[in-house]
Amino acid sequence: DPKIQEELNKLYEALDDQNDVEEIYSNTAD
Repeated sequence: DPKIQEELNKLYEALDDQNDVEEIYSNTAD
């Protein structure tokens, strides 16, 4: 079902954003 795939893509994108934020935060925390 393409709609499910679309939702999954959104979830994965959100997770990627979260990871980026965490990386930036840990880099600046040093």
